[in-house]
Amino acid sequence: MTVLQFPHLSAINALPKGLLYPHQSDGVSFLISKGRAILGDDMGLGKTRQAIVGMQIAAPTGMILVVCPASLKLNWRREIRMVDPTAKIEVLGVVDGAQADPRWVIVNYDLLARKRRAAAWNSVGRRHSRRSSFHQEQQPENLTLPQAAWCLQ
Repeated sequence: MTVLQFPHLSAINALPKGLLYPHQSDGVSFLISKGRAILGDDMGLGKTRQAIVGMQIAAPTGMILVVCPASLKLNWRREIRMVDPTAKIEVLGVVDGAQADPRWVIVNYDLLARKRRAAAWNSVGRRHSRRSSFHQEQQPENLTLPQAAWCLQ
């Protein structure tokens, strides 16, 4: 008999009631157990929420980079705040998006591609260092993204 191991099950069970539907808890367990996975749920079933909770549990410290379409950046910020109302979130390319020492950084594909040389990222686990903003003109030689904690949508 095969026994499935879910090392983060206690963290998922400790989440506030009503934060996740049962199928979302299963999705978070799946994400964490695989380390790298794609959620293939239909639209409207809460993939964003599952990704946020999964990242919070799997990477409890450090910065998390979310790369998504421009039209979804504010949706990601709203969803992160629904999970963690005190989260420090920086949304790049948005007027009110600046945040000192953010836990979450949200950027759209186009802005990341255009400005990729204007920011330098260190691996998660060490304090992140980023040039003062994506709008800075100095451009480092190489761009390295966090190795562990980041989401693509």
